[in-house]
Amino acid sequence: MSGGGPLGKVMPLYLEINGSYRIFGALTLNKSGSYSFFPELADGLPFDHITFVNDLSKDNHHYRKVTATGREKVLPLHAEHLSNAMYHGLSFACLLQC
Repeated sequence: MSGGGPLGKVMPLYLEINGSYRIFGALTLNKSGSYSFFPELADGLPFDHITFVNDLSKDNHHYRKVTATGREKVLPLHAEHLSNAMYHGLSFACLLQC
């Protein structure tokens, strides 16, 4: 953020499990108007964050990985148009060890 990068605001997300809190990830509100979710999940995933553009009806959302040579899109995401005129971008489940 201090180096003039694309990030604007960073908000940590926490889960409450049995009265204690664990970090779930971070949501960034990017200067470009997009937003990204950086999940705090186990290593070995083919991506390190998910980026959504500010208009969910557009198909420019993607999983992204940061490599030694820069940022790389690894998988596109397409939001589904729902019957109530809204868009569904992503559902996920994770198994937590407590």
